[in-house]
Amino acid sequence: MKKVILMCLQLGKIDLSPARYQLLKELKNNNFITYLFLPKEKISEEVQSNIDYVIDTKDMSVNQIRKKIVQLHPNSVIATTYEDTCILYILPNILKATAFYYFNLEIYTKYYEVGLYNDADIYKFIKWRINYFLNKIKEVIFTRKSKLLVVQDSLRKRILAKYHINHKNTILVPNSYEYSGTNIVKCNSEGIVYSGGMWEVFLGDDIEHICENKSVPITFIGNPPNRYVASKLKKIQLRNSNIKVEKPLLSPKDYTEYLQKFSVGLVLYSPSKDENLNYIGLSSGKFFKHLSLGQPVIVSDCPGLGREVRKYKLGVVISSLSDIETAYHIIMDNYTFYQRNIERVYKRKYDFGKVISPLIKSMRND
Repeated sequence: MKKVILMCLQLGKIDLSPARYQLLKELKNNNFITYLFLPKEKISEEVQSNIDYVIDTKDMSVNQIRKKIVQLHPNSVIATTYEDTCILYILPNILKATAFYYFNLEIYTKYYEVGLYNDADIYKFIKWRINYFLNKIKEVIFTRKSKLLVVQDSLRKRILAKYHINHKNTILVPNSYEYSGTNIVKCNSEGIVYSGGMWEVFLGDDIEHICENKSVPITFIGNPPNRYVASKLKKIQLRNSNIKVEKPLLSPKDYTEYLQKFSVGLVLYSPSKDENLNYIGLSSGKFFKHLSLGQPVIVSDCPGLGREVRKYKLGVVISSLSDIETAYHIIMDNYTFYQRNIERVYKRKYDFGKVISPLIKSMRND
């Protein structure tokens, strides 16, 4: 049996990364022996069942991680973010018989490295800029030595190339889910649910406009907001009893069951200087989670995503949060129409088991 290493050195819960945990499932189903490299964290039983070995990298140095990979001598190694490529970039010269892949989940931009530290002094700022330059070189080197590059759509592919990451062998794999047809939301469900990051970059500065909704229940569930957003959401709840904010559910199974209570999914992205977020396109996991449940969506008009919803009539695109109530009633008055469109398009264009098959086929040949 062939051994595959999936690198996941970027901090965060793997249970919240459908691309990673579904890839592990597909590898397991195709009889690969799977090794997951990631910092110590809790993994749900559902995800754990598709992993043969977990390598805790929390207290490992860069050299220790590399030595462990060389020791395992895998058939394939998959990087998912620049943190992984900074470790792996020299290994293709050592492991000549191993195939390396870049399943890119985040576009590594200058803003990604520097933007969060814009209040730092000039010396720290210069340090971050130097770090970005060095890390970007490593990412470029790794990409050129990789067998294949995976990115979510043509828009993301273009932005990725702008940041010097491209490959002659590139496949497009949207950040979607498997479509089973058994978890479809019932027509008698009601209300709107927002799930995911509750930060300014997603919710935007005009979040107060959501109070203009007078009749539709809206529930926010996801990563805990920072103090600024938490304060805003608290004021909104006091002004409008239709708005609820609940604690996040971590396991994929619980997440699915919770979303099924609602009729419509709300997908918000605010304009951002970081092109990784601004050009979210088909890398939005929450967008596909709703669609995989046959759940029509209300989406903000962001690049890539708005066009997809309009083209295939998967829901309603809004330009302001004050339009949510109208959008909701448009969907509910034509619910069967939207669900049929979602089912037809999803099976053909988004189903993860289908779109991931070129990568699995390539890895079988390694």
